[in-house]
Amino acid sequence: MPEISVVIPTFNRADMLAQAIESALAQRHVDLEVVVSDNASSDHTRSLLQRWAGDSRVRCFHNPSNVGMVANWRLAIFERARAPWFVLLSDDDYFTDPNYLARAAHAMRTHAPVFVYAGSEVDDVVLGRSTMRLPFEGLVPGGKVFASRGTLQPQDMTLCNMLFRVADARRLNFLADPDNLSCDSELALMLCCEGDVFAIPEPVSVYRKHGANLVNSINRSRRLMSHNLDHLVKPFAYAQERGLPAAQIAAFRVNARIDDAVRTTLLKQWLNNAQWYHDCRARLMAVAPDLVHEIEQPALYRATKLALALGRPAFRRRYPLLEGEPSRP
Repeated sequence: MPEISVVIPTFNRADMLAQAIESALAQRHVDLEVVVSDNASSDHTRSLLQRWAGDSRVRCFHNPSNVGMVANWRLAIFERARAPWFVLLSDDDYFTDPNYLARAAHAMRTHAPVFVYAGSEVDDVVLGRSTMRLPFEGLVPGGKVFASRGTLQPQDMTLCNMLFRVADARRLNFLADPDNLSCDSELALMLCCEGDVFAIPEPVSVYRKHGANLVNSINRSRRLMSHNLDHLVKPFAYAQERGLPAAQIAAFRVNARIDDAVRTTLLKQWLNNAQWYHDCRARLMAVAPDLVHEIEQPALYRATKLALALGRPAFRRRYPLLEGEPSRP
């Protein structure tokens, strides 16, 4: 039985996939498997994967039809992976530190953190490459990591810089919502409320940021906009439930700009369609009613809503939200 599953969901990125797989196989001193879950690619992904047909560490699966990004993750982690721990490696990303997973596995065995968190590099097609180095090292209180959300640049969480337990992912309903494309951050932030995190400060991977990243579609879809608020609002409510210090919860709220995210989403939903707004608000009220009431109280919010109503038709024409969702890899 492998110790770690490196889960690589893929769709039509054969030209990048090989680098992701090879970077996983280059990991040293750790018992791992590489689980490739092909979401019905139409390019040469299937023939490319024949390259590793003789490597017992690589296990490839092909969905007969495209099931969506989050559902593909769920299949790979909960039904196909065999290890107790997993890391999600996007098909366009790759590991750079060959000792990363060995260090992470040692930390899991020795310190039993809620998850392992590492630095990363972001390769932005527009801005170039930049480094996110963690400001903490070793075993640190999860509340400290929780409060730091939104303060680490260029991007604090990038899938492959986090190692989780499969059991924790199941328990916290990770991947239950196909419209929450930021569910990895939600899982990490909720786990921060439960215990210590083991931090590896230096970058261990490269996250490619480009126009084809599916998260770029969130602001074009009314459902994705609404459901992606969960990755901030649910951890906020969970932190209160778990009794995290009020100062850490307040810092998280400010640093993650939760109020701005909720306010902007509600206003955009309302300007496009009143029923969409009521649906979105109802979802938020079910999780964090006090937060919603606090955001709605300021006079500026009410005045902005009234003023924007005058230009609602023009707004809908210029910034329409899709009723359905964009196609997903």
